[in-house]
Amino acid sequence: VASDHRSGRMASFNWSRRIIFGGGTIGAFTFGVASWHSKANCFWGEGSKRSTDPQRHIHHKILVVGGGTAGVTVASQLLKQDILAKLLHIGKQEHRDIAVVEPSETHYYQALWSMVGCGLYDKEASARPTAEVMPEHAQWIKDKVSSFSPENNAVTLKSGCKLTYDYLIVACGMQQNWNQIAGLETALKDQDCPVVSTFDFEFCDKTYKVMNKVESGDVLFTMPSGISKTGCSAAQKEMWLWEDEFRKKGVRHKTNVSFLTPHDYLFHIDRYDEVLKKMAVEKGVDLVCGAELVKIDPKGLTATFQDAKGKTSTRPFTALHVVPPQSAPEFLKSSPLVNKDGFVDVDEETLQHKKFNNVFALGDCSSLPTTKSAAAVASQAPVVVHNLVKLVQGKEPTAIYDGYSGCPILVGEKKVLLAEHAYGNVVKETFLWDQRSPSRLFYHLQKDFFPWVYWYGFIRGSWYGRHAFRKPPYPEDLLFRD
Repeated sequence: VASDHRSGRMASFNWSRRIIFGGGTIGAFTFGVASWHSKANCFWGEGSKRSTDPQRHIHHKILVVGGGTAGVTVASQLLKQDILAKLLHIGKQEHRDIAVVEPSETHYYQALWSMVGCGLYDKEASARPTAEVMPEHAQWIKDKVSSFSPENNAVTLKSGCKLTYDYLIVACGMQQNWNQIAGLETALKDQDCPVVSTFDFEFCDKTYKVMNKVESGDVLFTMPSGISKTGCSAAQKEMWLWEDEFRKKGVRHKTNVSFLTPHDYLFHIDRYDEVLKKMAVEKGVDLVCGAELVKIDPKGLTATFQDAKGKTSTRPFTALHVVPPQSAPEFLKSSPLVNKDGFVDVDEETLQHKKFNNVFALGDCSSLPTTKSAAAVASQAPVVVHNLVKLVQGKEPTAIYDGYSGCPILVGEKKVLLAEHAYGNVVKETFLWDQRSPSRLFYHLQKDFFPWVYWYGFIRGSWYGRHAFRKPPYPEDLLFRD
């Protein structure tokens, strides 16, 4: 979720700015702004007010909903397509009429939050203004979506403005449902309460402050049921990192470390699960399967868990790290685009909607049956771009997504176990050696290399996951320009 004040990417009403709107340029001016502002302010970000004209609507040839990792990445890759500009009759040097709807003024590299939680980064390193990461020539519509009308090729914004499109890409991520665990929000917001989570920018640095003070007692790490970002791997990272840190501080023998999960595994693929479970035994981690966190008592410092049969049990804690329940955003779950679980119902190979063929989706909000991760997005974005171009050409999609996803699991000792797989839990490892063995190289890739790649390659449309900076080879692929 991000922003940039360069090249007039966001409308500013400063007389010295050029305001780019649609395909043309409205000259700099100092007078008459108020009358223009009343019509256009629902489309542009910084400082603009909500529109007072709900009948106002604008048409975009390509509309992207969501300005997080998936949305910015796919928009950046679309804007590299000279062939797309020609097919849609958009002048090369003019605005290419690709719009991104994103309400947040800040874009986050969320993968960094687990490292913020163990003191490897300050949380500010994970955030940049949305204007700085929004791709050049893409219109940033700083507003929230309230509803979709794919039958009419339309999206209605919270401001009341209506957008129509030729092609729609949905990339609006997932939401954290903090309120589904009783007492969680109160506990997280209380700086004196030792309940933490690295799943939100607001709370991620509290994890380090709390855990760093632990000298003894019961430290609990939890995992929710249902679909969540990066599956079980994200929930484990803090547990392994802090178990290692407690050893370094000489307090591990006085500290009980427990991982409580509703699942019967630490990772859903046996190849990696066996290694992680063996590691838990060797390090003395108490693995409790079939236990889901349902309630927290912030004052009594107790956590209540429920098993599959509804039976509850209560545990005291000295510190508690929580991964919240997650789901598709509310505005998406009520739309005609989704399946029964609330995710955009797309073909798992072409990423094209199963009912509305001018709609695509990628990232966490999609129905794709694979682990939701940034690595998955890196493989999905070029598939969406390729197949959208084919659709514009009047051809059938030819790019196929195989379900690839990668889950780097920090396991302490400055090492990472890199789990990679495709659909059907088929292992699909990138490197030549056995990736079940935690590696110092993978640790430095995760800690030092990938943050740089994210800001300067990934979201700028030039990083392709397992293909690195090489463009993925698709049949009849004439898309990417040098």
